[in-house]
Amino acid sequence: MTKSSIPPASSETSRHASASTPPQSLDTQFLIACGTAKTCEDACGCQTVSTFASEMTKWFDPNYHYLVPEFRRSTRFKISASKIFDEFAEAQALGINAKPLLIGPVTYLSLGKIQEPGFEPFALLGELLGVYEEILTRLASQGASWIQIDEPILARSSSAYPPPVSTSTSSAAKRKSPGC
Repeated sequence: MTKSSIPPASSETSRHASASTPPQSLDTQFLIACGTAKTCEDACGCQTVSTFASEMTKWFDPNYHYLVPEFRRSTRFKISASKIFDEFAEAQALGINAKPLLIGPVTYLSLGKIQEPGFEPFALLGELLGVYEEILTRLASQGASWIQIDEPILARSSSAYPPPVSTSTSSAAKRKSPGC
């Protein structure tokens, strides 16, 4: 089984966006994890770059931690890393029938931090499902016959998410999945 240790899609927020740093580069990961307070004084005319580190919190009950994604109305999602695709291809090359594992979109949105008062992160679900569709399609084209999507947030109190979300997410996944 192959498991991605980073979210399959990243949310781009203005706090961590940079035109000069590609998504999920080591510099971007360091910026998100540690923040920065430096000034760019080269000929490009850049202004001061300053940001706080992203919050880190426990993943449910075990002593594993993750960087908390941040959401606002302007958040846009895209595939930002090839790790899951690369690891799946590597497993295939070794003759291993791997099963890619993704965290589900409801859990991803539920565990994020809202950056705008009154904003509902599930308003982003439609766009996020489009990225999941891209991921599932790409893995299927690589030969994945089984892809596991875990939604551990659904094991918690039902008040943690709006009831229609699980139904609409499940319906969308069935429409997008080959063989369903």
